[in-house]
Amino acid sequence: MNDHTTKVISFDILFLSDQPTATTFTTETPDNTVVQGTTGTLLCSANGYPAPTYTIKRGTTVVNSVGGKYDIPNVQLDQEDFTYSCQPSNNVGSGPIEPLKLTVQVPPSFTTQLPTTKQTKTENETFSYSCTADAKPAAAILWTLKDRI
Repeated sequence: MNDHTTKVISFDILFLSDQPTATTFTTETPDNTVVQGTTGTLLCSANGYPAPTYTIKRGTTVVNSVGGKYDIPNVQLDQEDFTYSCQPSNNVGSGPIEPLKLTVQVPPSFTTQLPTTKQTKTENETFSYSCTADAKPAAAILWTLKDRI
């Protein structure tokens, strides 16, 4: 005789919905630093179920972002004047708004030029040259004379 017993087990699968929390908004560089003239990428992420969508703003203006990513082409120094923000949301609710300010570094560029013609002075005659450059952070200027520092 065959004594097989079949048991039927049933269970319910429960999916919990959760509004987004713990928003992260960064350029993934120290101090959110971007070099002038390059593309700055802002990345926003948050947890939550279902997966959140993201609203990124420059000041109060919504910008066109895809999946929590926003590219700023040709970053200029005036980008430091703006506060960007990101807010995640899903059908359960909205997560916290996370602000971000960019720090823009400016490569050195000369604002004055040295004379291009040879300068001749007498033995006791003094003269001076000046060299200035714009940069952020400030540039160090190194003077050389005939390959000597």
